[in-house]
Amino acid sequence: MSTQREAITLDADCVDGIRDALLLGLSCLGEIEELCNAHEIAEKFGGEWPEGAIPKHPTGTADCVGRFANALRLLNIASH
Repeated sequence: MSTQREAITLDADCVDGIRDALLLGLSCLGEIEELCNAHEIAEKFGGEWPEGAIPKHPTGTADCVGRFANALRLLNIASH
């Protein structure tokens, strides 16, 4: 099995759609991070949140922002 990948060509509308989706995902990740931080601060000061309101990080990893940034960077490189 070859590990080499084939190149694909995307038209401008497709690139714009991918960029919009990445930006939306990055924005949503920021909202989740804010909720996680608020929950963490509340816990430190004795605040309690209902079980269903406790935010859960969608990936559980700390490299999400970097992965979004890399995807956007590669998309920009590929579209020029």
